[in-house]
Amino acid sequence: MRFFDTPRYARQALANCLVRIGQTPVWIGDIGEDFNTTFTYLTNGRKSEIPDIRKVEDLNIEPVPLGYINLGSKAVYLRRIPRRRWKQGLSSESLDKRIGTTAICSRSMANCITGRYPSLDKALSRVKEGLLSAAFDRDWAISTGVVNPDLRYKGTVVGIISNEGLPTLSLDNQYLHECLEGVTG
Repeated sequence: MRFFDTPRYARQALANCLVRIGQTPVWIGDIGEDFNTTFTYLTNGRKSEIPDIRKVEDLNIEPVPLGYINLGSKAVYLRRIPRRRWKQGLSSESLDKRIGTTAICSRSMANCITGRYPSLDKALSRVKEGLLSAAFDRDWAISTGVVNPDLRYKGTVVGIISNEGLPTLSLDNQYLHECLEGVTG
């Protein structure tokens, strides 16, 4: 048997958690007495069933990559907190922000995990159109600022977006130049 000896243990470890099948993020729903498992693909919201979760060869319970997630009118930076509670996957209790199960089971979360973000220009356009913030990378986002939009790195303001639309790091944050250049090209 793979991972689990009993259905009860499988439920404790995986039910109501985000894991991956291969590299595709899925939300595990319920696990029955015969290990029959319901799950939802985050990429398209399609629900499916697995006859026996123990026989899924590419079940990936490694921690999913986190960072900014574009939720509605803002980008939220997510981090894990050290609170496993018998869970193999990501659950709402293991995040530093309370975003709810609906957000965890969303395409936005799938985009975060798979690294699919709008370009810097598109994120800037969205903020200028009225969004509070928009991420353009797992670690980088733009938010509304006093005069110019703010440039954020892992949840902290580190610079601005100039009038020309160029990201400009503050003097204290020049050490992030190569990191920002790697993302923006």
